[in-house]
Amino acid sequence: GSRLPASLTTPAHTAMLAAMKPPHNPPDRQALLATIRDAPLPAAPPRPWLLADAAKLPDLRRRAQRLGQPFETARAAAQTLLATPPEAVAPLQPYVSSAQLATVAQAGALGPLPGLTAWLRARAFALLDVPTWFAPVHVGACRACDHCMCNTAAHLALAIDLAPDAFPPADAAAVAAGVGRLFLEPFLDGTADPCEWWFRPGMASNWKIMCCGDGGLAACSFADHWPHAREAMARAAQGVLDVLDSVPPEGDWGEGVGYWFATLHLGLRFAHALRRRSRGTLNLFHHPALQTTGDFLAQLTTPAGHVYNFADCDPGLSPTLAEALAMLANAQDRPDWRHVARLAPAASPLYLSCEDGTAPAAPSPRRAAVFPTTGVATLRSGWQTEDLFAGLKSGPSTVGHSHLDANSFVLEAAGQPLVIEHPYWPQAHFLGFFDPAALRWNFDGPATVGHSTLLVDGQGQTWGDGRDGRILGAEAGAAWAMAVGEAADCYPGLLRQFTRTLLIAGRDTVVIRDVIRCEGERHIEWLLHYAGDIRSDGILSVIENAGVRLTVQPLLPDRGQGWRWSDVTRTSLYECSDTRQPVTRQVRYRSFSPFRRAAQVEFLFLLRVNPSGGDDGMAFSGEAGAWRLAVPGSGCTVAPCGDRLVCTPMP
Repeated sequence: GSRLPASLTTPAHTAMLAAMKPPHNPPDRQALLATIRDAPLPAAPPRPWLLADAAKLPDLRRRAQRLGQPFETARAAAQTLLATPPEAVAPLQPYVSSAQLATVAQAGALGPLPGLTAWLRARAFALLDVPTWFAPVHVGACRACDHCMCNTAAHLALAIDLAPDAFPPADAAAVAAGVGRLFLEPFLDGTADPCEWWFRPGMASNWKIMCCGDGGLAACSFADHWPHAREAMARAAQGVLDVLDSVPPEGDWGEGVGYWFATLHLGLRFAHALRRRSRGTLNLFHHPALQTTGDFLAQLTTPAGHVYNFADCDPGLSPTLAEALAMLANAQDRPDWRHVARLAPAASPLYLSCEDGTAPAAPSPRRAAVFPTTGVATLRSGWQTEDLFAGLKSGPSTVGHSHLDANSFVLEAAGQPLVIEHPYWPQAHFLGFFDPAALRWNFDGPATVGHSTLLVDGQGQTWGDGRDGRILGAEAGAAWAMAVGEAADCYPGLLRQFTRTLLIAGRDTVVIRDVIRCEGERHIEWLLHYAGDIRSDGILSVIENAGVRLTVQPLLPDRGQGWRWSDVTRTSLYECSDTRQPVTRQVRYRSFSPFRRAAQVEFLFLLRVNPSGGDDGMAFSGEAGAWRLAVPGSGCTVAPCGDRLVCTPMP
């Protein structure tokens, strides 16, 4: 089955799922781990074999060149790196320097690059000369092994595999020995008793799947050189499976799409290599979570190929995320996931191995999707670039990388972001970026002031257990889609109710209704974070971004008692703890508020994309709690129904 709420399972979606492969029967966990530890492995084929088949490289190279811009971008990035000194390894971030090594090796596998061999060799041995790959910012948090060590080991494994001509047997053995010293020994130490925090039983974090995914990939690659490689592979598999066990039934992850799929990608890459090395007998892709988690990325991807980037994530559908989804689509035979993976093709041997362009792909027929554990819902009018996409976030505040963003929303139309979640703010460990009990909320990006939700008496939301928003539901009709969130618990002592309904009608109309009840009388401020520029046209606020216009019209509360809007820009300067360099970040928003404090408020906003300006039949009448809005473009009339909205066909 779809494992979705019945109200969100359309006949088309049900038919699509029924046509797919039946669910896998996962093997016994302990038997699988015992096989990894003890069963004979087939001999490794000639390199490259880790992620792609050496015999298929000529075909991969031809298809990479046919990608056009992605191939040229990857090649240009590699050429830029080849012009830098290979010995210049970042002392605080060797894993960044090793990622550059992998970038060059992947590009070189798909096309000749002058100077490739010498640069790869010099960079690899420069990394092996670094005393430790342990990141300084993790001192005190980790005892023996951190993710940076695992990442660096995996990058070297990829380079050895993809560029075998650069590393003849003696050099490959020297690299394997160096990686064993700088990674394998700390990894085995860190996953033994007492283990690192990220490997503890019951611990499910992006660190665990990142360390175990990349650690397992390195162990696969160097298995013939390391006596203890099989034990490392088994522990890595255990860690990956532990994390997959914690994935909710809908396939989501509280830390957001970017963090989940960037680190899931590493677990999948290890699973891909393990399956290849064992000729298919060791297959982690049978895990049930991998039959659903692709929905999380697919449904949070917009028609234009952006990603709803709540939490500490970025808005791009990066090649890394597309590569992860291509692996899942290939393993589960999901045309809808394949459709999204093709929106951002990666010029990499792994992506091209999983995505040859011949398997059927089609967008999901779902227009409303909800992930209740994470607390996010998405709505869309379709999958064409001109279609409307909206997202509503209202979830737990205590997950990793969380923001105080309950009942915030985003909006994209005609291919352009209009109401936004701000991009990732660089980490600042030394300034309390990961101190959610207090200091994290000094940063505007994660704080309430950085999101399109409410300030109450100038205050944002509160972090902690029981201070959570939640998605109450989502549904779609013939020409509309709607989601509802509740966030009063995030404003303790201030609010008793904050129910937000987000409705898209047709391809050009959005209605947002907030029903708010306060503890006493409060001043409520409604925030709108926008992309592009904003101006006023009478009572309208007009957002313009890359030729797309959005008008924002407040319909309630009654402005006869006084109404204020404010344009705010807040700029922050601080030091990034990873690079020790200053960074500047900015948030911009327009806020709306009535003059008077009140015990209860109903906000109603009408947002329209590229309105014609003429009389198109859009009509609003009534007052708070008893009003009607005719939306001719959708053929619907919108009206309040208790704390929510109802759409009925126009007569």
